[in-house]
Amino acid sequence: MVLVCLLVFCSPEEVEEPPKAETKAELLSSAVWMVASVEIQPAVEIDGKQTTDYYSIFIPCLKDDLTKYNRDGTGYYDVGDAKCEPDEPQQESFTWWFENDKTRLVQGDGFEFVLEHLDENKLTLSEKLSGSEVVGGDANKIYTITAIHLHPK
Repeated sequence: MVLVCLLVFCSPEEVEEPPKAETKAELLSSAVWMVASVEIQPAVEIDGKQTTDYYSIFIPCLKDDLTKYNRDGTGYYDVGDAKCEPDEPQQESFTWWFENDKTRLVQGDGFEFVLEHLDENKLTLSEKLSGSEVVGGDANKIYTITAIHLHPK
């Protein structure tokens, strides 16, 4: 009888609902994204050394670039403060959408990515490229490039 009293009368009257999960579109468009790391598999040869850290070969002007996805299916790249070319535009627009049950992110500028992970803090995208499209790549191999994006600080 005491157990029934504790379960029925002493338990909270209202059960709090868990917060509603954000959709992938809401998470993707919540803020700007900046590449934090890029891995390539298999390894490529750069300056006579094998590496899987593809981000390490990025020139500095690429490391502050931003990408913004808007909920309406538009977006833009922003070259950041460090421009690679003085006359390059500050921003370039693109369109985007999801495919394959929201497991692929397609951009109208020709890029298609596998959506590996997406939460409020981290976006992980991957793509497969032939070796002829990869700096230091072997033309006879297919490479997987995985990029982790975070919100800039």
